[in-house]
Amino acid sequence: YPPPFFYKEAFMVNPIKTVGVIGLGALGVLYAHLFTQALGKEHVLVLADGERIERYRRDGVWYNDTLCDFNYQNAAAVSKPVDLLLFAVKFGGLEDAIASCKHLVGPDTILLSVLNGISSEEILGAAFCPQQVVWCTAQRMSARKSGNRVVCNPIGDLSVGVPDGQDPSQLHRLTAFFDGIDFPY
Repeated sequence: YPPPFFYKEAFMVNPIKTVGVIGLGALGVLYAHLFTQALGKEHVLVLADGERIERYRRDGVWYNDTLCDFNYQNAAAVSKPVDLLLFAVKFGGLEDAIASCKHLVGPDTILLSVLNGISSEEILGAAFCPQQVVWCTAQRMSARKSGNRVVCNPIGDLSVGVPDGQDPSQLHRLTAFFDGIDFPY
């Protein structure tokens, strides 16, 4: 592989500028919060259907006792693909999440799932393109959700990679992005 400075330079051509997060369980709230802090609200879309968005706005979503100011978007109403799409739904909701976000995946979109210990990466690869999926395990965090409140300490990190034989360019693009925003991985 080329030296690390090559990756930073190479990915400035196509940097990750927009993130979509679908699913506001404990990990969805954690990562939506981290991305929003790093990129600004206008670049992070918290995707849901109209009914959920109404509930989030009415009741609020809290992260470590702070009310979150997320950019809630009805997934069906968003027309432009995002650069990174994070799936943080429960396994039973993955197929619906894929269907509601299919139009948000362009040829350069990176797909990331924080559904540990199951086959979500294979499911995403079958629904989209396996080359777009960066495999991921969320680890070393203590995240708990009660109602609309998430408490997380420590925040842990994501372990990311791709299967042997898969082109690592999307992985390198993702890790360059993570490095640029000091994201824990």
